[in-house]
Amino acid sequence: PPSPSVWQASYADQLHPGCERKISIEKNGDRVIAHFAGTDVGPKGIGDKVFLACSPDNVEKYKLRTWAFDGEIVGDRIDAGDGVHAGTWNVNFKGAENPWTGIRWKDGNRWLKLEEE
Repeated sequence: PPSPSVWQASYADQLHPGCERKISIEKNGDRVIAHFAGTDVGPKGIGDKVFLACSPDNVEKYKLRTWAFDGEIVGDRIDAGDGVHAGTWNVNFKGAENPWTGIRWKDGNRWLKLEEE
């Protein structure tokens, strides 16, 4: 399994281009807590799956909102306990056709780890 520190990063969410996605970690005894934070457009509770980019037009129309919640990391798995944000760490080998590093969520979405600046 990867080191817990690999999860601590900013990500690009394929279903929400331009929206912020960030995970920070905290060790609490034997547990590794993942603190999720980000932005979306539209009112809270707009639906289970909202496929909107955080583009200037959408932000103007729907307004930008921030969110945060916690989950837990165990080995190569991350789970917020909400039935949606549960996934595994993905690292493709260098010869892969479309290599990417990040989180593959249970629903098939991917969060691609952004390079550190």
